[in-house]
Amino acid sequence: MTSLLQKLSHLNIDRAKGAAPHKPLLLLCLLEIAAESGLTEEIMPVTGELAFRFANY
Repeated sequence: MTSLLQKLSHLNIDRAKGAAPHKPLLLLCLLEIAAESGLTEEIMPVTGELAFRFANY
């Protein structure tokens, strides 16, 4: 678990145009979906639910 936490804490954030934390926000959305309904696929398609959660953050 420690290596996962280390990887999460070192996510690259694009700072070219100021702070743009898209990867952490997307990861947070995926973790919420996984906790609520479980992820059934290895690759999460872009769905309305994912886009809505991301836009709310």
